[in-house]
Amino acid sequence: QNMSGAMGQDEILDVPLATIVKDFETGEVVGEITEEGEEFVVVAGGRGGLGNSHYKSPTNQTPRNAQPGEDGKNEWKILELKILADVGLVGFPNAGKSTLFNRLTHESIFAEDKLFATLDTTSRKLFIESGHSVVISDTVGFIKDLPTTLIEAFKSTLEEVTDSDLLVHVVDVSNENKSEQINEVGKILEEINAHNLPQILVLNQIDKINLKTGCERDDYGKINHIQLSAKTGDGIEFLKQAMVEYNQTRINQRNGHYA
Repeated sequence: QNMSGAMGQDEILDVPLATIVKDFETGEVVGEITEEGEEFVVVAGGRGGLGNSHYKSPTNQTPRNAQPGEDGKNEWKILELKILADVGLVGFPNAGKSTLFNRLTHESIFAEDKLFATLDTTSRKLFIESGHSVVISDTVGFIKDLPTTLIEAFKSTLEEVTDSDLLVHVVDVSNENKSEQINEVGKILEEINAHNLPQILVLNQIDKINLKTGCERDDYGKINHIQLSAKTGDGIEFLKQAMVEYNQTRINQRNGHYA
């Protein structure tokens, strides 16, 4: 018979964007889905065999020998869904990030006036209004001249900021060193390659200095500056509006509308 050998079928597993594949034994990341439609081989199949037609020649028109195939690999893998934060809260400790996070999500994440009250990233899905929701994450506070040991300890947490689509830079407007802190956060964002992400500057704790709520827009009409109080909730509507507009822009881009 003129046979070429059986063709094995690929086993394709559909997974959501941001799925991470890890080796079960070592925990090593062997792959990650970072784009829609992306594919990669997790476990390779066996080598295909060679049918008798492969050995056909002018002097051997009806070969009776063939090469059998080999079994595929049998491995255990771990699939994890990495949360991609639509909105990441960044800023110095005590700027009020966790208080703002709690105000937006109605959570009770630990918030205290002390260094590193937030020790790791906390993410929640926020439903703003009909048809609009975002994943928002509260991160560890940035500080100037962070010791090397702490830089390494918090490196992975800080780098989670780079998975955000929009950064909300929270500043304690009552702090006399706020300008220096804004510059330091900018430097840290550059170090972790997050400085090119869209940002909204939020001047928080206006209740301490009797500053009015409000917002400003850039030359493109996007809200880029907000004055609010996470403690009292005054001005929070401006931030929600900014996130709705940001989310609508993403929806328009996804549908091919860029106006």
